[in-house]
Amino acid sequence: MAFLFKKKPAELCKNLLKHLTSPQEETDTGEEKGKKDEKIAGIVVQIRVMLYGDEETEPKIVNIQKLRDELTNENNLLIILIQGIPTFDLKTQKEVVKIVTFFLRRGRQNAFVEYFSAHLKIIGILMKGYEDKRVAMHHGPIIRECIAHKELCTIFLDITHVSKFFELVRQPSADLASDVFITLRKLLFDHKSAAGRFLDANYETIFDDYFVTLLSSENFVTRKKALTLLHDLLLEKKNQKQLFRYVSDTKHLKSIMNMLRIKKIVLQFAVFDVFKLFLANTRKSPSIVKILHTNRDILKGFLEKLEIEGNPEFVADKQFLLRQLDELELLKPQDDDETKIPHPSPSTNSPATDADDVSDTVRSEKPNDTPQSKKNIKPEASRETSSGNGT
Repeated sequence: MAFLFKKKPAELCKNLLKHLTSPQEETDTGEEKGKKDEKIAGIVVQIRVMLYGDEETEPKIVNIQKLRDELTNENNLLIILIQGIPTFDLKTQKEVVKIVTFFLRRGRQNAFVEYFSAHLKIIGILMKGYEDKRVAMHHGPIIRECIAHKELCTIFLDITHVSKFFELVRQPSADLASDVFITLRKLLFDHKSAAGRFLDANYETIFDDYFVTLLSSENFVTRKKALTLLHDLLLEKKNQKQLFRYVSDTKHLKSIMNMLRIKKIVLQFAVFDVFKLFLANTRKSPSIVKILHTNRDILKGFLEKLEIEGNPEFVADKQFLLRQLDELELLKPQDDDETKIPHPSPSTNSPATDADDVSDTVRSEKPNDTPQSKKNIKPEASRETSSGNGT
């Protein structure tokens, strides 16, 4: 493919800018438009080969640097190129993604990070494209490469953008929803201090709203991925404050307890991982102890049914939780029905209506108590908690 390099980077970018910005005339035929698209596709391929090389040529630093400068100069070719992704054919879309991610992976050596930071319009274009089924799978990789840089990650760690991610993970397309889950996980884990500050400032919105919505989804995969993400976030060292606030909230305890009733085994184990965080807290609030004590026999029945053959670590975890339930001491013994999991009712609308062991969702109780110190919780009994892969 050496013939591609007859033109220099500046000339290639000049021609690309010309074709991308030339207005389409009403008199243009389909054939003329096809020729224009073909020229754009050809130039994009040449740029990609200059960056990556191929079996015949090696990439040259001087060409890479010149392409960087041409894409990020006052003509803003980079913005125009990303903005044009929806109009390109599939092959050209993939080539553009390779070009943009190439430079983002090179970090500060090419000024792309600074360029993105100074041109927030690009972030808006990427987020809007993530909502477009035609190009979402192309915008996802670019967004993730942006998130790898702390400067750009903090831009995406805005409640407006995060709200959109939580909305997009609930879309019907399994592939697109999965891609957004990968992006959301990266956003909340790559730069843990920044993410921790964001979660602290937006706790109610994230944990009391968005996660509650995901955990009540009728989509099995959505609930499973949400449980895994929730579990991993709560166990992240930088999120200790959020962990203790969450496990001190009776509403969340009741929700997780009721999800243990679901018959899907894989989902039950994901719920188990979150439920054990409540029991592992060595200084539980009186209201948490009261709920666990009232429902102790039912909870023990659920746990005893969970089995994984040939997994001694899981067995140790389960035995630890059973001991915790046996050792519960009710701080203020009461037999009031407010903390009990009620018997089945024909009118129930609980998310776990397919369960046959327990009935409806626990009725609401008083507001949660103040979170405890991080010294009060032991996340695991005999092993480290698995981080989960988000699948």
